[in-house]
Amino acid sequence: MKNLILTLSGLSVAVLLAACGGGGGGVDDSAAAASATATVTATATPAGVDATRYAGAWGSCSSIGNGASEQESIVITATSASSFDFIDTTTSYAAPGCAGAAGAITKSTSGTVVFTGTKTVATDTVDAGILTQGTDSSKQIFLATATTITTGRMAQDGGALDADGYPTTLDPNGLVRQ
Repeated sequence: MKNLILTLSGLSVAVLLAACGGGGGGVDDSAAAASATATVTATATPAGVDATRYAGAWGSCSSIGNGASEQESIVITATSASSFDFIDTTTSYAAPGCAGAAGAITKSTSGTVVFTGTKTVATDTVDAGILTQGTDSSKQIFLATATTITTGRMAQDGGALDADGYPTTLDPNGLVRQ
């Protein structure tokens, strides 16, 4: 994931989640990469949503060319059962694989996700929510497992949006629990 803000926004916005989809080093999950129409189920108290499963430190390393790489690190704190805050930082490395001495921090953002319900993408039930960073908000989908977070692929990253404005596919790259 190159930038969770584009992933989570479009994480990122997702994140989160960054336009995850940059260089290698992401998580490849065939279910996450599957294309499918998403169906929104929005409720006052989102059934099946548990923001605490997102809590913790997450990251990915991506090649950025010329033998250099970037480490995206996201720290998520659940603020309720249906929301979380995040801090997304990207650090540059002169070497591949985010090895050696860390370089400059090239991005640092923060935001909030408030879940609105769930959607179905391929065979996965994903959480749907509103991602806010500063004054910018966007609709995003999230899939958390014990070891990875994947966000929706936004239109600017080759994805499509449903009639409600949520992504209809998951990005093939994700963040790994640190």
